[in-house]
Amino acid sequence: MKYLLIFTFLFLYNITNGQICENLKIGFFKTKVKDVECIINRTEKKEIIKSKYGTVKFKIKWISNCKYILFKRKPKLKIIYGDLKLDDFDENRDTLFYEVTENNEREFKVVALDKNPKYNIEYVYKKK
Repeated sequence: MKYLLIFTFLFLYNITNGQICENLKIGFFKTKVKDVECIINRTEKKEIIKSKYGTVKFKIKWISNCKYILFKRKPKLKIIYGDLKLDDFDENRDTLFYEVTENNEREFKVVALDKNPKYNIEYVYKKK
């Protein structure tokens, strides 16, 4: 009986955990960066971010259920994150790491991860 309970718990945990970020992998979202609204169009392979400063395109790769990377940034615009500019820590960097930390029906929180934790920034994305 003990093993059945453990197996059931693990099975349900994996089902829930396996689906927690599925609704975020494709769609339209919006967020704010330094009070600038950004519209995000995400497909299986690309993410396009539009703001009043222009459009930036990335390739996207999900490396686990709720972690993904954006890479091959075009054009090489300076991207603003909170009080930091991307070039504050690496002007040529075009790979960004993200982790979804919370998810509900209409919005989710994402943390931009960096080797230096002081550059980790949290965003709230809303389904459009």
